[in-house]
Formats: sequence, C-alpha cells, structure tokens
Amino acid sequence: MEYCEFKDLRSEIQKRQMSGTQFSQAEILSITQQVVSVLEYLHSEGICHRDLKPENILYDNLTGNLKVIDLDVCGVKRNKSESFDLWTNTGTLFYRAPESFGIGYSEKVDIWSLGTIIYELITG
Repeated sequence: MEYCEFKDLRSEIQKRQMSGTQFSQAEILSITQQVVSVLEYLHSEGICHRDLKPENILYDNLTGNLKVIDLDVCGVKRNKSESFDLWTNTGTLFYRAPESFGIGYSEKVDIWSLGTIIYELITG
C-alpha cells in the first residue's frame, strides 16, 4: 500500500473557507475529472464506492493530484456482467443519493455524491 501525505479534500475546503479563497474553475475541473476517472474504473470492475465524500478524497493542493480512499462499505458485484442491485443503508447522509434510502439502488449513487462534492467546491 502506498503511503500518501496528502490531506483530505475536506481539510482543503475548510482551509480555503477560513482564508476567504475559492477553488478555481481549473482546480474544480481537474478534481472532477480525476474522481470521474476513478469512478469509471471502479464501476467497470464491478465496485460501487457508496461513501464518496471530501473526507474520502486525499488531495495534494500543490500538484492537484488526488486519491479516492476508504472502500470499507463498497458494494461489489459477484460477476461483472450482472447489474448492481444494492440494498444496504450505508454512506454519509449529506452525500447520499435519494434512491439509496429506498428499495435497491445502483452505482449511480456515486455520481450523485460527486455532484454534491462539486457543488461544495463551487460554493465553498
């Protein structure tokens, strides 16, 4: 396992709130593209993160690189050809998609979570 000295994205958001600075459009685009790339890979491998939030994204503010962490509650398909049919009530409240509170959901809940993160980056 790689040792990573990055702080989580939540820390960077809070630091910028305290200093009155915001993420630039380029930074938001870079973060979004990197997380989308990670989600694309996870979903293609039959894995749904289910708890995507700023605390689970390590971010290096010097290089702009990030790492998605904490796959403790991820949902995994038995085989890649089946569709996701997730039922477990899990994840962090403010980043959970509405369908995750109902009867069954899919990997698309990760996309909802990313949308809430993007909103947070834009608005601070």
